[in-house]
Amino acid sequence: MRGDGTWVSVVRHDMTLLSPSTSTCLVLCRGVVVVALGGVLGCAGGDPSPPDSPGSPTPIDSGSTSTASTGTLESAAPTADSGTPSPTGVPVEVVASDPIVCTDPSQRAAAPFDVIRSREEREKKNWFWGAGAIVGHFDADAHLDVLLPGFWETYLYRGQPADLFDDHTDDLAGLPLAGAAGGSTADYDGDGDMDVLVTRFLAPDVLLRNDGGQFVDVSEAAGIQRESKRSIASSWGDIDADGDLDLFVGGYGVIDQSREDPDHANFDPGDPAALYLNNGDGTFTDVSDRLPAEAHDGLTFTGGFVDVDLDGALDLYIVNDFGNSFPNVLLRNQGDGTFLLHPEAGLDIAMTGMGVAIGDLNGDLFPDFAMGAWNGNHLLKSTAVGWVDYTDAVGFVNDLDRTQKIGWGVEFHDLDNDGDLDMPMVYGHLDATYESSERQPDAMYLQHADGTFEDVGQDWGFNHPTVGRGFVVADLDDNGWLDVVKRDLAGPSLVYVAKCGEAHWLRVRLHQGGMNRFAVGARVEFEVAGDSALRSRTVLAGSAGHASGPPPEVHVGLGDAAATTVRVVWPDGEVSVLPNVAADRILDIHRL
Repeated sequence: MRGDGTWVSVVRHDMTLLSPSTSTCLVLCRGVVVVALGGVLGCAGGDPSPPDSPGSPTPIDSGSTSTASTGTLESAAPTADSGTPSPTGVPVEVVASDPIVCTDPSQRAAAPFDVIRSREEREKKNWFWGAGAIVGHFDADAHLDVLLPGFWETYLYRGQPADLFDDHTDDLAGLPLAGAAGGSTADYDGDGDMDVLVTRFLAPDVLLRNDGGQFVDVSEAAGIQRESKRSIASSWGDIDADGDLDLFVGGYGVIDQSREDPDHANFDPGDPAALYLNNGDGTFTDVSDRLPAEAHDGLTFTGGFVDVDLDGALDLYIVNDFGNSFPNVLLRNQGDGTFLLHPEAGLDIAMTGMGVAIGDLNGDLFPDFAMGAWNGNHLLKSTAVGWVDYTDAVGFVNDLDRTQKIGWGVEFHDLDNDGDLDMPMVYGHLDATYESSERQPDAMYLQHADGTFEDVGQDWGFNHPTVGRGFVVADLDDNGWLDVVKRDLAGPSLVYVAKCGEAHWLRVRLHQGGMNRFAVGARVEFEVAGDSALRSRTVLAGSAGHASGPPPEVHVGLGDAAATTVRVVWPDGEVSVLPNVAADRILDIHRL
């Protein structure tokens, strides 16, 4: 950290960023027209039709007879009744960087991360609210920026080509951000830049429209509720298939610790949730009455839109604290932006839910869920009969001997680029009548080939004993290895800057016309020749972790593979296939 309080990157010599190529060629690959820059794409021989994804059963359809938890491909193409739509070959323009070369991967073996700290932050209460993190492109340059909501002060760091971040907190002056707890980022008005929704505790939520890199408060004009509530969770998605992004905001509530209720089974309902339909003109219509009482009553820490049944309509999964009073809630989208309860899926569990990770662990395309809680974690995998608890079977356990008692943020990401999803997770003290250590080491659950997890946080230097809450995982320095921006209620925020290694990877950013410019809700699938594992990633806006919002892009590790087939399922269900995409690049895919 500089003397003036700005964040600076640790200078390293283990990677080289080559300038983007400017050469262009038109390629016709397997019937799919693409424009390839820099020769990133090539046409593989063989079958003239693009490969489909494997057929998979719907977890909430108990009549299916296939097995959804194998995580392997039975064949390169589905059977006729697989349920997976055939690719339509929607043309795209592909803009790719030249290869990003790691010149000294040996440094990663010594220590996977360099750790830098933010400026000193104002005192933050170790209570139920905050603190989240939001990462996105908030100005016109190519670098990711970071916004850190804070109860007393919110901080803005803009990415720089030389230094990792510069402190631009003064750019937020005059905005009503006191009581900020978390938030998310999305382009709600379709103008091509990233806007921000800030959730607040005991204050109205704030919608910040991005005008040329500067934020403007448009909350009232846009139709965001002006009632003071205890909001933490937020998520964006197109729930009514009209092409623009709608918004969910979860409400928390009051916890009366003086009550005699040892089982926490008689808590009062929380603050009601909010659901907004985007009108396509910069305003929203409040349709919160579409949600059932179960969605409003819970003490919601996290939740968001995710297509649990792969029918193309975004469902809503809500994760609640004090689940003996208010269990988690899955709401199934009826296809028109209205929802029905669906407890049969097996996701409506009772837990002290703090955060949620959403991703495809077993390669069946259906989302799996990991959640942090008190005294134990939860991991639910999709199967042919619904979601089943695999927590103990895969070793997703906290170590009470090391004071890992209260799990908060958790996310699925491939931190070692070997192709499977790992789980960084933060633990943190809560200033309450319920005892816990004031300093709790965080975890890095690394997934092994057999699907089990091991906490390598100590070996990786990720186990700083902090008062953790939210975090975001993103490639901040464009070296192909994922970094972590992590909040600490007891001190400065931490950035774990990943050193590059030998494994291959690909980073994909989607672009399309209309109001959903960054294709939130799209699924990107990756298939490697000779590897039976299917890797799928979903573009999320909010929806995961604790009180935090990642950038709308996906990252995949490819291990030893130097190329992969990329299959994009756009939010409207149309498909683009890119065969033989070279690894170790940042890929911008523009739908034509």
